[in-house]
Parts: sequence; C-alpha cells; structure tokens
Amino acid sequence: MTNARQYFTGDYLKPEMFKDGDFAKILSEGVEQEIEDKDGNPKKVLNYDIELNGKKITFTPNKTNGNILCDAFGDDDRAWIGRKIKLTKVRQNVFGKMQDTIVVEPVVEKKV
Repeated sequence: MTNARQYFTGDYLKPEMFKDGDFAKILSEGVEQEIEDKDGNPKKVLNYDIELNGKKITFTPNKTNGNILCDAFGDDDRAWIGRKIKLTKVRQNVFGKMQDTIVVEPVVEKKV
C-alpha cells in the first residue's frame, strides 16, 4: 500500500491559497505522476507549475478542470505555457464531504 498523503505535500494549489478571481499563469507542460485514487487504485495525474501571486506552486487539475483547459487551449499542453487562468472556489460534495474546490476559467485573448 502506498501512503497517498506523500503526494499531497509541498506547494500544491489549494483553495485557501487564493481569493476568488485571482489569476495564475501556467509555467510548464504537465509532468505525469502516478497516485492512488480514493479506492487505492493507481491513477495518473498531470502536475503543472503555475505562478500565483508571485509564487511558483504545483497545480494538479481534476478531470473537469483538465477538460476546461483542453477546450480553451487545445490538447497539446505545451501550448498552455504562458497562458493565464482565473481561479474560483466552489463548495461541493467530494466523496461525501462538503469542501471548497477549485474551478479554472481560461483567459482567452479575443482576436480582433
């Protein structure tokens, strides 16, 4: 058995680290990491370095946020580098507990 907590230490983006409406900038393409899901099954995630309020931290998008980013910026995450995202907190049920979660809103430049 793997102690999953070891994967959630360090400077990972958490809802308490920002105010609603703060902007972050994606600094890197995703780095694959294998973790265990809530049932102990292996699961691959992608970690991205982002800049938030002048500090570099790691952001691990969930499925919803990953799809939002793909829809806005494309499937090749190298194209995401330098792009901005707006961060919002949403309270929702996660595995039977109400907690704050993170929702991203891509900042898409309008073409003139």
